[in-house]
Amino acid sequence: MSTPGGSPRGARPWALRAIATYEPYNRHFIHDLGAFQLGLGVVLLLAAWRPGRGLETKLVGVGVGSAFHAVAHVLDRDLGGRPAIDIAALVVLAVVLVVAGWAAWPRGPRP
Repeated sequence: MSTPGGSPRGARPWALRAIATYEPYNRHFIHDLGAFQLGLGVVLLLAAWRPGRGLETKLVGVGVGSAFHAVAHVLDRDLGGRPAIDIAALVVLAVVLVVAGWAAWPRGPRP
């Protein structure tokens, strides 16, 4: 059975049929996992660096994850989907989230 953060290769066949309608290895799915793990890493680093900045930390972290998700779509544009629409929408989402987090971040000395 697959564990949190583990490879989907270890998942039971019934689980793959239920949640993944593709073969056990899917390059884009792995890229998506990596993108959002990077975003979570940014959230953890910002939370450790500036505790008490919950909303700002989450906005910036999710924005970074969304930016890497857009990069994954650029790299995997030959795998299907609607790259012209998907990539543009993901880039806009990433920019909006990072700018909102940056704008909400308090200025001045740390409390």
